[in-house]
Parts: sequence; C-alpha cells; structure tokens
Amino acid sequence: MIKECITYLIEQDYNVQGLNMALRNISTYDEDQINFSLQNGISLMDDIVLYKYEGSGFRCINHMEHIYGRKPICNVIEKKLNEKLQMLHS
Repeated sequence: MIKECITYLIEQDYNVQGLNMALRNISTYDEDQINFSLQNGISLMDDIVLYKYEGSGFRCINHMEHIYGRKPICNVIEKKLNEKLQMLHS
C-alpha cells in the first residue's frame, strides 16, 4: 500500500531536481523496508525528510523550517501521499 503511494507520487512528476530519483530509489525497496524506513524518516532531498505515522499518515519536514518556513513542495508531497493513502483505505 505504501509502495503504491510512492509510485503515485513518481507518476505526478513535479520536475523538482533530485525528488524523482530519490522516490524511484525508494520504490525499489519492498513494503516492509519502506515502512520501517519511513518510521525513522527517509531523506528525499537536501533537507526534506518524509515520515509515516500509524493512524495519521505521511508527514514531510524540512530541516530549516523553523528558520525559513515550510517549503511548498513539502505541502504538495504530504497532501498527495495522504490523499492516495486515504483512497487505498476506502
């Protein structure tokens, strides 16, 4: 189920340097590996980390958020992954 969400995000192709490559690398893992890695945080780009929490879905965080504010791509990633996850649960 998580792998399907990652594949869905790859298909969106946001044209952000490094993002699609990172997502393609993650999609080669099996479901259990992805789930474990997301519990600890997977680095997608320089300062963007993706988490998945049971019951609340995906969370995207950038390390400099407290200084510069949240990056717009984090909002998009988080929203799209959570929408797909919700569709899969329905």
